[in-house]
Amino acid sequence: MLGGTKEAHELCDYLIAEEIEFYLSVATDYAIDIFKAYDKYMIVGKLDKNGIINFCEKNNVDLIVDITHPYAFVVSQNAIEATSEMGISYLRYERQSSSAYSDENIYYVETHEEAIKLAMTLSDKIFLTVGSNNADIYAPYNQSVDIFIRILPKSDLVKKCEDLGFKNSNIIAMQGPFSKALNKAMLTSTNAGVLITKESGNLGGFMDKLEACIELDVKLIVVQRPIVNYPLMFNDIEVLKRVIREK
Repeated sequence: MLGGTKEAHELCDYLIAEEIEFYLSVATDYAIDIFKAYDKYMIVGKLDKNGIINFCEKNNVDLIVDITHPYAFVVSQNAIEATSEMGISYLRYERQSSSAYSDENIYYVETHEEAIKLAMTLSDKIFLTVGSNNADIYAPYNQSVDIFIRILPKSDLVKKCEDLGFKNSNIIAMQGPFSKALNKAMLTSTNAGVLITKESGNLGGFMDKLEACIELDVKLIVVQRPIVNYPLMFNDIEVLKRVIREK
């Protein structure tokens, strides 16, 4: 299993209950704490295509379940190519898209570059919830507008944002989930006119951000998910469980 999302917890519990042997692959040390209940199944570190192939062949893996974040498309592409070369099955689980929601305050864009350029036409105070991995895209615009960024509470991520030029007072290092009320409090305290987020789905807190923005009349810019041609994808975790069991 290529994990990292909240749904990975549920799938791990299911596989353990069904006594199905599995490995949980996560990319970062931060995931060790999040998935510490499954440490004996866990392998930590980024795997490229060859790394996936080598691990699967060494451990007789005959199925890869990709339950990574919708924006971890490089991992997904590596897994798709690896399973194709090995001739084993690949199953993808992805949260329902949030793009069905429409409101005059919601804008959908394809890239982070589009997002920041649009945001600057709407407000001079911008609140980012796009993660630290994308901070470098927004950093050059710090001189033109006031940008607040919400990231995970890790010292190396805070330092990264500081080194990129984000004001220390504009770096919010907190662990979610973030309720509508908490999102509203942060938007109000920063006086932000725009919130930029990714299309993370309901479990990723999208609705809490959306409702907070609507109630405060704050513009919401959503960076849409990358388009990946998944061989077989599920949006229902229960259906995925059934397919795994039948494998």
